[in-house]
Amino acid sequence: MLGGPRAAVVVLVIQGDEPGFLMTTRSATLQEHGGEVAFPGGRIEASDADPAAAALRELGEEVGLVSSQVWPLGYLPGIWTHGSRVRYWVTPLLAWLPGRFDFAQLNPGPEVEYAFGLPLAIGLDPGRYDRRRLPGTTHEVPVLHWSGPLIWGATARILMGCAQRIDPAARPQPG
Repeated sequence: MLGGPRAAVVVLVIQGDEPGFLMTTRSATLQEHGGEVAFPGGRIEASDADPAAAALRELGEEVGLVSSQVWPLGYLPGIWTHGSRVRYWVTPLLAWLPGRFDFAQLNPGPEVEYAFGLPLAIGLDPGRYDRRRLPGTTHEVPVLHWSGPLIWGATARILMGCAQRIDPAARPQPG
């Protein structure tokens, strides 16, 4: 992997009223990706042993969940971000938060406006994804269609990859 800084995110599955992915809306005051929906995560620092350590550290900083509460399951394929001033190689860590989840237990840090759950049934439905040009973008980006906040770009690419792994028929076919 050459060409840019590294980052890691936690694709965290939670058990609430219905199972879902833990999503955050980044603070609008942030210079990079302010106001956008994202997984908890960020840059890998020199003190992080590996991408999982970085992702779990960021989970604590961003929403107040400590790594001992989370069960890492493994890595999903990494992706390059597109369209930002700096391209990052992002390593997604798939993890599970056992037990009943209550959003009231979260303590969002200054980088997070709020957190919410994206139902698994929606996030893992390949039919909810397409590509389109959004304002401020120069190319088409993946978008998840649902009734909640706009999920697009790298976050939608990671979710779409999960959906395609669950439903092999939804994978793009070589042409």
